[in-house]
Amino acid sequence: MALDGAHLTHGHPSAVQSPEVLASAVRDLMDETPLDEAARSARSLVSESRSPAEDVLAALEAALEDGGSPSGASPAARSLSSALAASLAAERGASHGVDGRPVPADFRAAVVRAASSGPDAAAMAGALLGALWGAAAVPPEWTSRLEGADVAEKLAATLAKASGAES
Repeated sequence: MALDGAHLTHGHPSAVQSPEVLASAVRDLMDETPLDEAARSARSLVSESRSPAEDVLAALEAALEDGGSPSGASPAARSLSSALAASLAAERGASHGVDGRPVPADFRAAVVRAASSGPDAAAMAGALLGALWGAAAVPPEWTSRLEGADVAEKLAATLAKASGAES
């Protein structure tokens, strides 16, 4: 579904495959897959496509290996790499509760770190960490300023149900 939607507004393979990676990773995170595994799975998805965007593959590899961003990458791939690197750093900084589940680290710091690469990277990091830690990890002063939050919650529930993520 993400790939079809991206094709409607983007022509460049990097701009199409970056949202595909994000959607795949978010879906895996909702299934409680660790972020690095979700990113590797998304990398496989891109590499198996008919025309894999090399800069998206390089961006994923850079984020997974050293948290950097490859030189010469498209804006979409740079944003993806920054978002993933910030999210991975935050996930690694999380502690674990007595039940073994991760206790969210600093959502705000990770999103701000990603924002240094631009608003797209910040939005992607927010999506990844929101899927990883849940809505409760988002600072209340951010969520209290949202207009249409009730509409977004209904849409998210509808999409989750349609995708089979929630029954």
